[in-house]
Amino acid sequence: MVKLKRLFLGLALLSFSLLACSLPLPLSVSPTPVTTEPSLPPATATSPAPISTTPPMEIDFLPSGFVVTDGSSTLFFYNADGSLVRTISIGSDSYVGRYSIHVAGGTTSGIPPVVYFLWRGSDPVLIENNGGIETLLMYQPELFRLAGAPGTPYFAYTTASYTDTGLRTRMYFGTPDTIASAAPVLDLVDAEGFALKPLAFRVEGGTPTGIYYTGCLYGIGSELVFDPCSRLRLLNLTTGAVTEILGDGYNPSSISPDGVWLAYAANGGGQPLQIRNLVTGAERTFTPWLYNERGSGEAVFSPDGRYVAWIEARGSTMDEPVTFQTNLRIAETEGSMDAQYLDDVFEPDVGFQVLSAMPVGWLDNDTLLVQVSGFNQGESVILRLELAAEPQVAYLTPGYFLALTYR
Repeated sequence: MVKLKRLFLGLALLSFSLLACSLPLPLSVSPTPVTTEPSLPPATATSPAPISTTPPMEIDFLPSGFVVTDGSSTLFFYNADGSLVRTISIGSDSYVGRYSIHVAGGTTSGIPPVVYFLWRGSDPVLIENNGGIETLLMYQPELFRLAGAPGTPYFAYTTASYTDTGLRTRMYFGTPDTIASAAPVLDLVDAEGFALKPLAFRVEGGTPTGIYYTGCLYGIGSELVFDPCSRLRLLNLTTGAVTEILGDGYNPSSISPDGVWLAYAANGGGQPLQIRNLVTGAERTFTPWLYNERGSGEAVFSPDGRYVAWIEARGSTMDEPVTFQTNLRIAETEGSMDAQYLDDVFEPDVGFQVLSAMPVGWLDNDTLLVQVSGFNQGESVILRLELAAEPQVAYLTPGYFLALTYR
């Protein structure tokens, strides 16, 4: 029973953010010095790959805040200072995860509409919530992943279903007003069981012109640390042309907000994080953690593209005692390593035994949000890590990270 519980936590907290209840508490701050390791080796640069013709994304804003959930019934909106702005009840016995929500607009005039997928009883529904008023967009029992273009109403979702010849997977793109009648922009049958996952958007003039997407193994069970994905491609929404960026066996984590940097790693234990400049083709490989047994991933870039944060992992939640451990690492995209934080360094800030600590987004160019999770249901906290000569940690709120918001 103990091993099954630990397996569930490993899956839930690191890969798919399966959520359990944890009601928010009043904001408190408990700075704790964080150990850095200045002797970390620098990244190695490789010969430039062929230069991509993909232009940078147009994005000229910093996040205005973030959204967390208590695991089932409520969404909590915070501003960039960590103050609670609003709560929205979604009244469900299901949960909303970070792969099934999009904040469909900016926050200049208040909380914008939010699009999310969940199971309400036996009904798989895609909902638009505008000021607490829900509108049913569609029933969609085959939904697999959902992602949106930051600060805009545009989003994409994918579906997956088994056929006699393989896994049929489709991608749809639109806004809350158009998505119900949208035709698929991709419609594939994959014999190996990979389902489409939208990763990021190329935006020009405030409108997405391309979707970066990968493929993830569908319907598998295991002690996963990272979403089991492979390859990266760019769909041109105007012409329908598809460009391959990463080949088979490489798992993309994210693309920087300015569209310049891509973070990825080869699938497998011990594999290092790599980054590629999508404009020049130059690549860097960061020397892996000495104890890396489970690979690298969950990378997020700072808004200015200067920093990238990610995790590497070792051990297993199935061992007795548990040997699983994460190492949160931060580096400059120009190659120098800044710091690394073993997960237990955050225990004084959260007040429970830590199972994992994962970067989930940057509030500004020097402030990283970290989700710290424990061994028990409901043990999940969002911390703020401020980079400085002496990095500072602040406790923000219990909960599970869902999304950043933008102005």
